[in-house]
Amino acid sequence: MAKPAKNTQCIWPRCQVEQTDALKENDKEFEANKLEPENAKLWFERAGILASMGNMREAIEALSRAIAIDPFCGIYYRWRGHRHLNCGDVEEAAADFMVASHLIPDNWDVWYHLGLCNTVLGRREAANYAHKKCWEMYMIDQKRVALVNWSWINLSLLGRKDEANALLEKYIRPGIVTGPDACYLKMCLAYKGDIAPEELLKADDNDEEPDLTIMTQAFGLANYYLINGQREKYDETIDFIVENGTKAWNCFGYSSASYIQRTRK
Repeated sequence: MAKPAKNTQCIWPRCQVEQTDALKENDKEFEANKLEPENAKLWFERAGILASMGNMREAIEALSRAIAIDPFCGIYYRWRGHRHLNCGDVEEAAADFMVASHLIPDNWDVWYHLGLCNTVLGRREAANYAHKKCWEMYMIDQKRVALVNWSWINLSLLGRKDEANALLEKYIRPGIVTGPDACYLKMCLAYKGDIAPEELLKADDNDEEPDLTIMTQAFGLANYYLINGQREKYDETIDFIVENGTKAWNCFGYSSASYIQRTRK
């Protein structure tokens, strides 16, 4: 999804949203609360429905309505940031996660996604600070492996390879239970040298979302090439993701690659 250009920003397309049962029920809730039409909670619920339908920009608009009504509710910024990420608006996402980090500073997901955004934006020390906040909190293996991935990338790009590799040695081993985030374990195993980096361009035969998995892993592979001084392979992998990942357009690997390609000099 291309960023609107100066001459198209006033006609940036929105989807014709299908009136599903969930949206109709949300409409009924608005009608029932017509004496309180600016109901932030209902706009937040509507955003969740729209996002589940794949209407991310419409979800952003609904979250903006919720924020306009209740600007001190951190969870609204957390989810608007996530929807901006789905659309490749990495800078806007970082801004929302930054606000959320002040309003709900104990929320692990906020710091994790802020670190992720800053890693992509090249804000190395800011990303490292966000990662440190995550490390200070309790987390299950599923979240820890994802955090190792981003910490390894950012620390390596900071030139702190010993620290980065120490995380791999301490936390990464085959067979860790990672739930739906198995791709992050595979990426870390590639960084560690336990599997060939090119394996990241493959999904398991029983993978229910192979496009999403491959694009996520390919983004890890791109950063692996960048860290190892293979800039041409890095650029080629970013282009591969953008050209082949449209079926997984709202996953972070694709949206981040789109942002990088769009802003590449």
